[in-house]
Amino acid sequence: GDSRIKTGIFFSPLRVNYRQFYDTIKFLKDEGIKISTVNLNRIIPTQHTLNYFKKQKPLSYSEHKELIEQLVRIRRELHIDARAEAYPVCFL
Repeated sequence: GDSRIKTGIFFSPLRVNYRQFYDTIKFLKDEGIKISTVNLNRIIPTQHTLNYFKKQKPLSYSEHKELIEQLVRIRRELHIDARAEAYPVCFL
């Protein structure tokens, strides 16, 4: 459907979804959802995520690199304001 509300998306990548980041945003845009911003959030091991990371290991550096490449594509190809949050410059 056609959306009249601009939507901001906060994407927290997991091992099961990180490869679909760009495709998910493109699908939503193609469906008529007006996306004003996309924020990529890096999930890091903390007290709140300890149980999750006992079952799933955190994404690797190369997997995060793939996410950043998808983020750049979202900005360049889909013309959406796309940002990475919780990524220290030394990590990039």
